[in-house]
Amino acid sequence: MRRSTGLAGLVAGICAMWVIGCASSAKCPQSGGQKVSDKPSGRLIHCVFFTCKESTPDSEIDSLVADAYNLLAKVPGVKRVDSGRRDERLNREVNNRTYTVGLLVEFDDKAGHDIYADHPTHMEYVNKHKEHWTKVEVFDYVAK
Repeated sequence: MRRSTGLAGLVAGICAMWVIGCASSAKCPQSGGQKVSDKPSGRLIHCVFFTCKESTPDSEIDSLVADAYNLLAKVPGVKRVDSGRRDERLNREVNNRTYTVGLLVEFDDKAGHDIYADHPTHMEYVNKHKEHWTKVEVFDYVAK
């Protein structure tokens, strides 16, 4: 097994200790001392990071961001939408600098997300912009 070095290694080690510590105890301090449950309850946060082709015009990137507000915010169950270009001024070692646009969609719960996933307006957004993407990464988590 290869050992990580530098800041990335330190962060990975801290995260591993946190996960191991939380998994081995009934309560986790990072969850406010609440018991960790197999059935998450709380808001579902859906984060999407789009990497656009180098040939993508700025107007398309602007449209990708604008349509998050103009289309996705109208889908039933969506509580909040935020979207924007990656801030190129943030260049620390821990910053991911490989994506073009970030999107955050908040739901009350997984049921809201499930409505959104197959909703025609969400599919309209995807179909309108997907030809400009080289990569899409999704991170979902439950917020307390």
